[in-house]
Amino acid sequence: MKSSGADKDVDQAFKQAATADAKVDMPLAGMFWGDRYGRPTGPWGHSWSLATHKEDLSPEGLKKRAEAVRAKGG
Repeated sequence: MKSSGADKDVDQAFKQAATADAKVDMPLAGMFWGDRYGRPTGPWGHSWSLATHKEDLSPEGLKKRAEAVRAKGG
């Protein structure tokens, strides 16, 4: 899949948060629901969710991916 400018934006925002002493609770990664998603917590305890949409899934495709994640124990 071709990378979009939004990918760079979420990566940059995540990097900026980490550089500003945020704790990385969940690194940016591709999620089964079609987003690139991660969670930092800032130095004052505020949790953030950062994401960019990567792909649209049909309800059946989403269900299949969710079941695969559950089967792996996730």
